[in-house]
Amino acid sequence: MVKVSKLFGVVVLIWISVSLWRSYKNNYISKQQLMEQLKRKTSFISNKDRNKIHLNQQINSNNQDINSTQKQETFQYVCDKTGTFNGYEKTNRVEDLVIYSEMPKCGSGTLVDIFQQTARRATRKHLPTYHTGYTYPVPHEELYQWNKRLNYANGIFEETPPYLFLGHLRFLDFKEVGHKQPVFIDLVRDPINRTISAYHYGRKPQFNERANMTKAETKMSMDECFERLLNETGCVGARDLNKCLHGKKLTACKSSGIVERMTTWFSGYGSEVSVNKAKSNIDKYYLIIGVTEYYTESLVAFGTLIPPVFNMNPTTLVETYKTISNRNVGRNVKQPSAKTKAILRNILSEEYELYQFILQRFLKQMKCMEIPLRSGK
Repeated sequence: MVKVSKLFGVVVLIWISVSLWRSYKNNYISKQQLMEQLKRKTSFISNKDRNKIHLNQQINSNNQDINSTQKQETFQYVCDKTGTFNGYEKTNRVEDLVIYSEMPKCGSGTLVDIFQQTARRATRKHLPTYHTGYTYPVPHEELYQWNKRLNYANGIFEETPPYLFLGHLRFLDFKEVGHKQPVFIDLVRDPINRTISAYHYGRKPQFNERANMTKAETKMSMDECFERLLNETGCVGARDLNKCLHGKKLTACKSSGIVERMTTWFSGYGSEVSVNKAKSNIDKYYLIIGVTEYYTESLVAFGTLIPPVFNMNPTTLVETYKTISNRNVGRNVKQPSAKTKAILRNILSEEYELYQFILQRFLKQMKCMEIPLRSGK
C-alpha cells in the first residue's frame, strides 16, 4: 500500500512538471507571436500604409531640401538694422566714393535727377554733400581691356571726394586694377517691363536713325516684332526658345531692347558672364540695389545707407522726388499681348532668375532696416 502511494505521488509529480513545462512553452510561444505581431504593426503594417509612410518621408525630405535651398539662395544672409549683410565686404572700401552703376531703363534718369538736385540744394545751403557728375558715354567695349579699365578707374579716383559717380557703367572691379573698392549701388526693374520700356524708347528719333529704321519699323508694335522674329528664325512653336534663338541674328525688330542685359551688367568686364558671377559681385560689392517697383522705398534705403553727413538722407531724397517729374517715361505705350509676354518670359529666364535674387535681397534688407513696404511706387 505504501509502494502504491509512493508510485502515485511520483506520477502526480511528473504530471505537474509536464503541465508546468507545457504552460511555460505555450507562454513563450505567445510572447514570440506577440513580438512578431508588434513588429508587423510597427514596421510592416500594410503595403498601403507603408506607401503612405514612405510618401510622407519623401515630402518631409523634399520640404527640408526646399527650405535648405531657400536659405542658401535667398535667406542665407544675416543683416542688422544698418541693412548691411554679412556677405558684404566692408574692408578696403573708399567710403566717400559711391558708384551708381545705373542699369538702363529702370527709372535711372529720374534717380540721377534726384541725386543731382539734392546735391545742388545742399550746396546752395552751404551744407556738405557729394560732388556729382554725369558720365556719358561709358566706353563699354574699351573697358574689356585691362589697361583701359585701369585708366578709367584712375580718372574716377581723381575726382574730388566725396564723389557720387553717375553713369551707365557695368560693374567694374576696382580691386582688379589696384584700387580699393568704392561703394556700389544700383536700381533694377521687372525684366519684361524694362524690355517693353527699352523697346519703345529705342524707337525715338535720336535712336531709330542710328538703327536705320524705316518709318514703318518705328511704328511696329512688339507683337508684330515678335511675330517677325519667330518667323525669320524658324522658331515658331519651338519648345526651347533660348536654344532655338541662340546664335541667330535677331534683326527682325532692329532694337537693342530685347536682350538679357542684367546678367551682363552685374558680371562686369571680366571673361565670365553668368548668373552666378553676377550674384557673387552683388553679394560682395553692392551695398544696396533698389527695385523700381518699390521706388520710394528704394530712395529711403539709399538715404539710410549712404552716409547722411553728406545730406543724402531719406527725407531729402524723398522730398526732392516729390518736386521733379519722372524722366524718359513713355506716353501711351501699348502693352504687348499675353502671348508675347509669355515668349519674353521664356527668353528672359536668366534675367528673371537674377531679378528674383535681387528682389529677395532687397526685401530682406528692408525688413532688417525696418522700412515699411507699399505696393507699387
